[in-house]
Amino acid sequence: GQAAALDQLVQAAQDYSGTYGVTDYRWFNLRDSQSSGTGSLPGVAAIALWLLVESLIGVAGVFKGQFSGHSTRLAVLAIATLLALAGLGLLRLRRWGWALALAAAFLSSTFGVYSILRYHMSQYWVLTLVNFVFFFYLIRPQILRRLR
Repeated sequence: GQAAALDQLVQAAQDYSGTYGVTDYRWFNLRDSQSSGTGSLPGVAAIALWLLVESLIGVAGVFKGQFSGHSTRLAVLAIATLLALAGLGLLRLRRWGWALALAAAFLSSTFGVYSILRYHMSQYWVLTLVNFVFFFYLIRPQILRRLR
């Protein structure tokens, strides 16, 4: 029954642990079963999609005429392009995409804190906290190990 199956699995894990680098085996595989780091990272995907949505919002604002002045529109388009590149690079787990996403999260957070303290714009609290969470998520060692 189950005891015999467990014995066979444990024996197989021991037999091939040196060949395949098995360091941990649990009966229900509650641990991330891909110790090589090839599994999905839903948090990274969510951050990347957030960056892509922010980029689209900026582009839509330019095309709707929400920004006056030629230089302002160009600046918004440049930032939107950087956000889109960050999102796409992060989805592909590229180090440059991670760096752009990290910079975007950090700069958005610091701008939010500045706006709250300097101009008393309390509506920036949620966005600032979200960007801080993104920043601290992206600097986790588990994320850094997966980048190429």
